[in-house]
Order: sequence, then structure tokens, then C-alpha cells
Amino acid sequence: MKKQLMILVMLFLGVLPMSSQTYYYKYLYTVDKNSGMKSNYERPGKYLTFTNGRRVLYESDKNGISKSRYAYRYAGSTNGMYVFKEESEQNMFGQLGGWGTYSFSTDYQRMNFNTTITDGTKNEVHVYELGQEPEIQNAPNVLY
Repeated sequence: MKKQLMILVMLFLGVLPMSSQTYYYKYLYTVDKNSGMKSNYERPGKYLTFTNGRRVLYESDKNGISKSRYAYRYAGSTNGMYVFKEESEQNMFGQLGGWGTYSFSTDYQRMNFNTTITDGTKNEVHVYELGQEPEIQNAPNVLY
């Protein structure tokens, strides 16, 4: 009996780190880091799924299914923010894939997605806040 209980406990503890949580972040605005200008683009919100006790995150749908081939690993805390950096892959031309870094407030209520292109043409921060997922819009019954 003790052996069976021990096996169940070990199985349960083995599954715990694999659990994940998905959150919806609502888009607020974008800041151009070169000029300091604030813009409000029509951007959708993002679903982010955290795994391994918030050590890894990826963009997903509301069910936690990945929408991207990139994962972001916790890189540490800096200036009162939690930073997640991309685990980059090289493509067939030797270029690094992806182009962003996620930064979160310590309570995960606010999120910045920093995008930088190496030639300096794009250097933006997209600002999001934790929010309620959008309501499903009913489709019209008739097209006019």
C-alpha cells in the first residue's frame, strides 16, 4: 500500500511542473523608442501561456495551443521587471529568428513586448495590460 501511494505521489509531482496557465493581455498603445512617439494601432490582444512555474512563455490561443514556433525563457529581473528572452533559432541563412523580448511588472498586470530590428528601422515597445478575454461577437443572420 505504501509503495502504491508513493508511486501516485511521484506521478503527481512529476506532472506539476508541466502545468500551464494562459492569460489574455489587452493591447493599449505602442511607443517608438527612437522618437518617443506614442501610437495607438489597431492591434489585437495576445494570449500568453506560461509553463514550468512561469519560467517559459509562448504566444497561444485561449486554450493554450501555441501560435508561434518561438518560446521565451525567463532571463531574470531587471529594473523591477521580469524579463523573458527568446530562445532563438537560426534560419537557413544563418539569421536569428524572432525579434522580441517580453517584460512584465512584478504582479504580471502590465506587459511590454519590445521589438528591435538590428538595422534600427524598428525599435518599438508594445504595451499591454492583463485583461478579460474579448466577448464573442454573434455573427449576423443575414448579409445585406
